[in-house]
Amino acid sequence: MSEIENQQQDAREICNEIVRVLIGLGLDWEDNTKMRDLAREALAFDPTHAPHLNPDEVEARTKRKLFGLIALMFRTMQEGAETNEMIHGNAAWKALARALWAEKDVAR
Repeated sequence: MSEIENQQQDAREICNEIVRVLIGLGLDWEDNTKMRDLAREALAFDPTHAPHLNPDEVEARTKRKLFGLIALMFRTMQEGAETNEMIHGNAAWKALARALWAEKDVAR
């Protein structure tokens, strides 16, 4: 399936949405401390045990959206790798990926 998809276009769309979500959360992707905090939260999130959110819990809903975008981000990179296509993201994508990898290494 990934042969007919355009992973780079998907990455651009995911990047744009990541930027919107980070702005909505009031987070600056150049703030490494805040990005690492967010990465820890994303890595600890377990959707199978997540409680139901009320519509007025805007920040929690926005974070869940971001966690889904992170999953899409990594899936897009994986699909690109499977077709030998290097997928590049914007500054927000790269900052988020760096924070996730840094926190993943700490959790070991």
